[in-house]
Amino acid sequence: MKTNFLKTVLPASALALAITASLAFNSTKPSDEELPVVYLDIRNQCLEVPADVGCAEVGTVICTAFTNDGPKGFYKDPNCTIVLYKAE
Repeated sequence: MKTNFLKTVLPASALALAITASLAFNSTKPSDEELPVVYLDIRNQCLEVPADVGCAEVGTVICTAFTNDGPKGFYKDPNCTIVLYKAE
């Protein structure tokens, strides 16, 4: 009787605990589709980067990313013409 109880109830309760924990600690991290898009000019190609870099269209210091080719500025448009600046 005791063995049947442990073989049935223990796995069921462990499964219920695991499901509860997975729902309780579910991350609300946004997917790539929900992130704003910025552009980087790398080797004369304007590449789309889904990232929230916290930059604005006005400012004095250019928002940059450090790449293998050195620091590169972030742009708002796919033609890499509208420079983004650090939000103040």
